[in-house]
Amino acid sequence: MDDLIGELQVTASDYATRFRWRVLSGDRRRVLREGTGDNYAMAGRLLGDAMQHIVRDRARNSVGAV
Repeated sequence: MDDLIGELQVTASDYATRFRWRVLSGDRRRVLREGTGDNYAMAGRLLGDAMQHIVRDRARNSVGAV
């Protein structure tokens, strides 16, 4: 099972600041989940939640697997 990489990117313009988050596979080849948040705290929380969901899904899918 490969590792997860969490990215949080901030972009700013004259009108707004955007916080984009992504969860990548350990080899950075696949984006597993992504989204945006209205502020840094929200985006960070969403990123953490997404990573936890992926870990739980992997654990649930590996039960009984050989």
